[in-house]
Amino acid sequence: MGWLVLEQTEYLKYVGNLATPTHSQLTVAEMLTKGRYEHHLRQACNQYRQAMDRMTAAIGVYFPPGTRVTQTEGGFVIWVELPGTVDATALSRRALMQGITIAPGPMFSATQKYRNFIRLNCAVDWDEQVNQALVRWGRWLASTDPDCISQMP
Repeated sequence: MGWLVLEQTEYLKYVGNLATPTHSQLTVAEMLTKGRYEHHLRQACNQYRQAMDRMTAAIGVYFPPGTRVTQTEGGFVIWVELPGTVDATALSRRALMQGITIAPGPMFSATQKYRNFIRLNCAVDWDEQVNQALVRWGRWLASTDPDCISQMP
């Protein structure tokens, strides 16, 4: 339970954000009032779980030997440990040039740990484009010397 001063909250909302996603807010409000939100959550969770399973399977097939995948509990991201000396930060820069966004492991550590880890978001609509991106990157990683990846700009 909590308390709220409406006028003050309304003012803070007004000055604190320039573009409220009105359509999204109205959609969620309608889903809540009509009891469809729980159904939507179940569908989204199932969809993201399937994407997570597909992504994990594709990594197992196409990424280099020694790659390990950890699925998180309570979220829709996977951690991918790449073999040996792969520099995930250099890899993420190269991926970005190809229109693929990956999060390098050191981004999540104050001590620069997880140098050869990447985090992938599985909360996606799985389609052939996602699948082909994983296939392309996995094959490229498997055929590239990890030391070369580390030396990329």
